[in-house]
Amino acid sequence: MYFIWSPTFDIDLVCSFSPDYVICQTVERFLPAIPKDNIKPSASRFLHERKIIKFQHDFNKQKFNLFSNYDVIPIGSRCTSAIVSHYAGLNKGSLPFDWVVPLFPRKTISILENNFDDYIPSVIDVKSRVINKYGVGLAHFKSHETIIDGVEAYKSRIRRFNNMMSSSTHKYFIYVNEDYLYNVEYRDEQFNKNVFNDVLLMEQYIKGVVLV
Repeated sequence: MYFIWSPTFDIDLVCSFSPDYVICQTVERFLPAIPKDNIKPSASRFLHERKIIKFQHDFNKQKFNLFSNYDVIPIGSRCTSAIVSHYAGLNKGSLPFDWVVPLFPRKTISILENNFDDYIPSVIDVKSRVINKYGVGLAHFKSHETIIDGVEAYKSRIRRFNNMMSSSTHKYFIYVNEDYLYNVEYRDEQFNKNVFNDVLLMEQYIKGVVLV
């Protein structure tokens, strides 16, 4: 029995094993680009084509008119907003809210009001999930080789974010409620109304910060 971690399966690899059965499982975030059974020569090639062709094509097809001088800033609630901007070819580098969970607008406002104070925990337990004082989990923190690497990566993302906010570029903020797809609690009408109202509050806050 073999386990392959990939959004599609490598046909050449499957043929080399000659299995009786191939069981595939994916998550909802990959469904905008349905995996193709006839992709060759490899899954990595499919990922490259999906990024360059599929998402870019779909984004352009919607006729979004972006200013030439712009920044796209994902603001939660999970990694999905960063994934969307990445596959659409809109991101210009990792930002502090890219790979976090869960991140709701009120939390974001609190983080910005405190100028990212303690956003990176002063004490990090490598054996547990990294969660800061705002209740936000730094989901991909442990993907770095050392704690120091992780801390420096987040510091760099915060600096990049602050530079974007202080620049004269047009800014597009992306918020995606991925949990709606698989978490019943996130489908509650009042819950989504509260999130929407919080997004409006955040819009007012950000406009005030940028204007100042």
